[in-house]
Amino acid sequence: RIGGVVCSTETLANTLVDFGLKDERKFIINNGVDTVKFAPPSQNEKKKLRELLGLPSDALLFLFIGLKTDRKGIRELCEAWIQVENTAANYNAHLLLVGNEKPEANNASFNDWWRSFKSAIHNDGNITLVGGVENVEDWFRASDVFVFPSKKEGMPNVVLEAMSTGLPIITNRFEGYSAVYGDEGVTHLAFSHREKSRELERLLCLLMEDENRRLNIGHEARKEILASFSVEESVKSFIDLFQD
Repeated sequence: RIGGVVCSTETLANTLVDFGLKDERKFIINNGVDTVKFAPPSQNEKKKLRELLGLPSDALLFLFIGLKTDRKGIRELCEAWIQVENTAANYNAHLLLVGNEKPEANNASFNDWWRSFKSAIHNDGNITLVGGVENVEDWFRASDVFVFPSKKEGMPNVVLEAMSTGLPIITNRFEGYSAVYGDEGVTHLAFSHREKSRELERLLCLLMEDENRRLNIGHEARKEILASFSVEESVKSFIDLFQD
C-alpha cells in the first residue's frame, strides 16, 4: 500500500527488504547539512570561540557529542582515552564529552559505571563533561577532532556536521555504517567495536601525533560534504521525487 520509502542510506534500505520493500519502491536520499552554519573556522574564530566557551586555547581538543548512554559508546571512548592518557598528556590533548545524561532503566551496569567514572574524573584536567548545548556548531568549530563511538545508528547528522566543519572523524563501524561517508583513511578514520580490538586507541594516538593527517582528513571531509551532503541537494532530491 506504500508508494515508496525514503531511506538515508542503501544499508538502511536493505534492512527493509525482509519486510517486503520492493526495489521500485526504495528511494535513497542522503541527509543534508547546512554547510554555511557548519563551516570550518579561521584560526582567529577558533580562538575566540574557545574563549567564549571557556576552553583551553592551546589544547588539542577531541570532541564527543551525543547522549551519554551505552548505545552511544561513551564508555568505550572513555576507557580508550584512559588507556592513551600518557600520549594525551604529551600532546596536551583534552577530551570534551558534550550531551545530556540519560540513566538507562534496564542497564544498571552502565549506570553504575557512569556514576563511578564521573566521580573518578572529577578533578582530571584533560576530560571535561558538558551538558546538552544548543550552539552545537560552536563546539565543532572550537575543536580539532571528532570521535563517534556509537554502536547503532541510521545516518547520524552529527557526523555530517562535524565533517562539514572540517574536523577529522574517528567513527565506529556501527550497525548501520556504510561507505556513504567516503573512503576510509581519506575522509574519515574507522574502527571496529572496541571490545573486539584496540583500534580506537591507535587512531586516537595517530591523530594526536600527526597534525598533517588531521588537517588532510578534515579537508577531504569538508570536500565530501560539499559534493554530496549539502541540505540544498537533499531538498532538491525530495522535490524531484515528489514531482515524479
